[in-house]
Amino acid sequence: MSVPSYPRSPIMMVLGVVLVAAGVLLFVGGLVAVVGTFASAVSDSASASFADSSGRLMQQTLVLFGGILVLTAGRVFVRGARRRGLRDRFGRLVMLAALALVGIGLATLVTGWESVVAGMEDVFAGRAPIDSITEDDMFSDIGTILLPTAGWMLAGAVLDLIGRRLADEPDPLITVSMTADF
Repeated sequence: MSVPSYPRSPIMMVLGVVLVAAGVLLFVGGLVAVVGTFASAVSDSASASFADSSGRLMQQTLVLFGGILVLTAGRVFVRGARRRGLRDRFGRLVMLAALALVGIGLATLVTGWESVVAGMEDVFAGRAPIDSITEDDMFSDIGTILLPTAGWMLAGAVLDLIGRRLADEPDPLITVSMTADF
């Protein structure tokens, strides 16, 4: 489908650039905080310090994920500044809603995982007996974390697919690949 050529939208371009810059700052700030917290927890071998830093580590990871999502939202605006039309704008709005759902899913994952780690720290620090955590408890915790996370992520993926079709975006804006040599 050929998209008619329209002049760029300066409002969307400026908003997109601001969001990209904010996303980069959040990502870098979150990454520096995660590395710093992890390094200080590893260097101090006391289990109490690791227990104190794990909550901060989870929250900083959420900031890191938030930076990636804000960066992606900025990219949606920058790409949307090139095109116009009601269908394109609505598609981009749907893509932004998909990013919000993915963010909710990531927040659900991080906050749920934080409670699991806190329970495990009680056992390792000697505040709770090792028999206090059963296999059923572990599967229950994992189920209460993964199922809502998967639901939010799946809804976000479906909305993103619909939004990309409406905005005539053939490919995802960010892809990840990994290779390993053994």
